[in-house]
Amino acid sequence: MRSIVPDEKTNSTLIESMSPSRSMTWMFLIITICAILLVGTFLPRNTSYQSFSTQKTGINYKRISHRAQYKMYTQLSSFAIIGMDVAPSFIEKNNLSVGISGVLRFYDEYLNEVRSEEIEKEMKLLCENGKCEEIIISKNNFIDFYSISLVADVYQTENANLLQSLTFTSTSLRNYISIHGFVLISMMTFWVSILFIKSVPSRLYPTRPDHWGTLYLGLLLICLDGPWLVMKYYSSYWFSTIYDIMPEIFHGIYILFLMAFFNSLTHGWANRIFGSWAIGIIICLSLIILLGLQLTITEGMPLNALSVFFQNSSMKIPVLSFTITMHSIITFIIVLGIFNIQIVSNASMILVSFIVAIPEILDIVRVILRLYASRTRLGSSFEADIAYILCTNLVCIFFITNNLPVSKGSSEGHVEKDMLTEEDPITI
Repeated sequence: MRSIVPDEKTNSTLIESMSPSRSMTWMFLIITICAILLVGTFLPRNTSYQSFSTQKTGINYKRISHRAQYKMYTQLSSFAIIGMDVAPSFIEKNNLSVGISGVLRFYDEYLNEVRSEEIEKEMKLLCENGKCEEIIISKNNFIDFYSISLVADVYQTENANLLQSLTFTSTSLRNYISIHGFVLISMMTFWVSILFIKSVPSRLYPTRPDHWGTLYLGLLLICLDGPWLVMKYYSSYWFSTIYDIMPEIFHGIYILFLMAFFNSLTHGWANRIFGSWAIGIIICLSLIILLGLQLTITEGMPLNALSVFFQNSSMKIPVLSFTITMHSIITFIIVLGIFNIQIVSNASMILVSFIVAIPEILDIVRVILRLYASRTRLGSSFEADIAYILCTNLVCIFFITNNLPVSKGSSEGHVEKDMLTEEDPITI
C-alpha cells in the first residue's frame, strides 16, 4: 500500500518528512527524559503511615480500650484516613460483630482544639486467617490541623471473648512528594508554554483535523498543568476532585486526538473507524461513567485513596469489568492505528508508534496503582498521577513541534518521480 504523502491541497509536517537521524534523536530524548521523570517521581518515599497497636498477651477479650495520637499533618498531606484493624482469636473464615465508641480530637500546631468527632459504630466484619477487614473511623479530604488524638473502646456486640488486639492507623501523603510534584509540573508547564508561544506562530495554517487536534491538545494542557495541585492544598476541599478529574478529561481528549491523527494518515476500513465521531464520543462518555463510579466509591476522598475503599466496595466487580473493557478498546484502537499508519519514513513511523502509546501505558499503570496500592504505599497512586502528567506533557511537546504544517506538499508528479527514483533506479 502506498504511503500517504501531502499534495497541493494539504501541508506537510515534520513527522511525515523526518529523517532517520532526527527520529533517533527524538527517540533518545523521549526515552531518556521519561526515564529521568519516572525515577525522579517514584523514587522518593511517598506515604506517611502511622500505627498504634495493643500488645498481644494471648488472652481473649470482649472489650479493649485503646488510644493513639498522630502528628505532623500539614496542608500538603492532602488527606488523612484513620482506620482500625481488629485481630480475632479464630483463624477460620467467620464473621465478627463489633462496636466502637470513642472520640477524635483535631488540634492545630499550638495544641488548640480545632474540632472533634464522636465515634459510635456497630458493624459485622468478615475475618479470615486471624485478620478482619479494616474499619474506616474517619476520613479527611482537606487538612486544617496538625495532630489527631483518638480514644476509643472496641467491644463485641455478641456474648463472647474473641478480641485479641487492636491497631489504629493513619495514612496520608508525605509533604515532600507534594512539593516535588508541584515543582516538576511547574517546570514542565513553563517549557510547554515557551514552546507553544514560539513554535505555533511560525507554522502554516492547519489544513487537516490532526493539525487542529494538535493545537487543541496544546491548549487543553491546562487540564493537566493548571493550578489544581496548589488549590487542592490551599483552597477548598472540592479542588481535590477537580485535580482528580482533569487528567481523566485530558485522556479522553487525547484519545480523540489520536483518532483524528490516525484518520489523517490511514486508508481503507481502518480510516473509517478513526473517522467515526460516534466511537470517540462513546469512549469519552464511558471514561466519564468510570470516573463517576470511582468518585462514588471514594465518597469525596481523593482518587489516590481509592484502594482503601475499593476492596470492600459493592461496585468492585462493575468497576473492574468497565475498566478492563475500556482500556482493551483504547489499546485496540492504538494498535490498529500503529499497524495501519502510512508514513514514508520507517524510522519516523517507529518513533510515532512508540510515542502515541506512552499516555495509555501510563494510564493503565495509574489505574492499577489506584485500585491496588497498599496502605503503606498509598502515595504511589499520587506519584503515578504526577508521572502521567509529566510524560504526557512530553508527548504533547513532540506533537506541537512535529505535527504542525511547515511547508507546502509536493505535487503528485514529483511524488511519483521520487518514488520511482527510490524503488526502481535501473529503469531511469
